[in-house]
Amino acid sequence: MTEKLEIPEQLKNLINFSSQKYNVYFDKDQGTISAITKDFLEGTFFEVGYEEVKDFISGKNRLTDYKVVYNSRKYSYEIVELTYQKIDLDINDLIFKLTQNKNPQVKILYNLKDQNWKISLNRDLKEILIDKKARIDEVLWFSVTEKDNPNIFIRQFFVDIKQLLETDLFTVKFNSKKELDFSSISVYTNRKFETYSLEVIDE
Repeated sequence: MTEKLEIPEQLKNLINFSSQKYNVYFDKDQGTISAITKDFLEGTFFEVGYEEVKDFISGKNRLTDYKVVYNSRKYSYEIVELTYQKIDLDINDLIFKLTQNKNPQVKILYNLKDQNWKISLNRDLKEILIDKKARIDEVLWFSVTEKDNPNIFIRQFFVDIKQLLETDLFTVKFNSKKELDFSSISVYTNRKFETYSLEVIDE
């Protein structure tokens, strides 16, 4: 006859804790955390597992030392330290070459006729950033270089995300003769969003 395996009480408690869900309540404008609880309160919140907030539950971490930010690449909220600044260490993100893609979050149009670049965010991303009040103060930069060579620099241009939220297309004029030959240039960026597309119009 097989003996019934008894699970120690301490392990039972650990399993129960690990499966519990908590609500993180925070201010959408500032990201300040007001409460972490299993109860449902009034206000903005998102749900996390016990492991993500156990140090707050135990008192090891203080709510006032942390904030909530929205990760637009993962489409989810995260708890981070107040001093947190997003730094992408992946070299493929730091020097990310733009190519043509379907349904991009960020689109860069090369317009030879009007001799300018046009930058836009897709509707879904704009709605998310406005609703979540996320990354509005960040700046996107784009580097125009020799074809397939990010080390041979031609020019840079910068776009505030806030500007992209306020307009359908943000325009940057060419400032170099080398930009007139699309076949001889590439465009790179530090990837802040998941998908980009570089497209040619009015050739």
